[in-house]
Amino acid sequence: MIQGVRAQTVAFIPLEAVTSLLQAGLWATSGARSNQSELKLIGGSSQRFVVRLGSIRTAGKTTVCAVQLETVEEKFQPVLRATLEFTAATAKNRTQIRLEGSAAMRLGDGPHAVPTDEIRRMGNDYARRVLDEVAARIEKQAGKRAVTGSLATVR
Repeated sequence: MIQGVRAQTVAFIPLEAVTSLLQAGLWATSGARSNQSELKLIGGSSQRFVVRLGSIRTAGKTTVCAVQLETVEEKFQPVLRATLEFTAATAKNRTQIRLEGSAAMRLGDGPHAVPTDEIRRMGNDYARRVLDEVAARIEKQAGKRAVTGSLATVR
C-alpha cells in the first residue's frame, strides 16, 4: 500500500446528524440500512466498486470511521483503505470531512511498472470520488430525514 492518499470536503449538516446517519447506515440494502454498498463512484468510469464503512468512533467534536474501497471482482482486496474524520466546522451546521489513507500498488497494474507518485495520484482520485459519494449520501439522507422526521423511514 502507498501512503499519502488524502481528500477533504464539507457537508452542509451538523456533526451530530452525520454521526447518527453513520450509525444508522448510509445505504439501503434488502430493506435494511447498511454501511456497505456496491456502486459506481461519482465522476468515475463504469467500473463498479464496493464501499465499506466500519468501526465508527466518536470523541468530543470528532467522529472517525474506517473506509475501504474494493472492486466488485476482488471483494475484500481493497484498492483504497483509509480513515474518514468528521469534525464540526466553524460555520454553523457544517461538518468538515477528511479522508486519509493508502492506495494499493495494484492500482498501477499493467504491462509496465508504474511510479509510486502515479499510484498516489490515482489513489487521490479514488479518494476524492469516495469522499464525494459519502458526502452526497450524508446530505441526501439528512434531507430525507428532515422531510420524514425519522431515520426509520429513510430508504
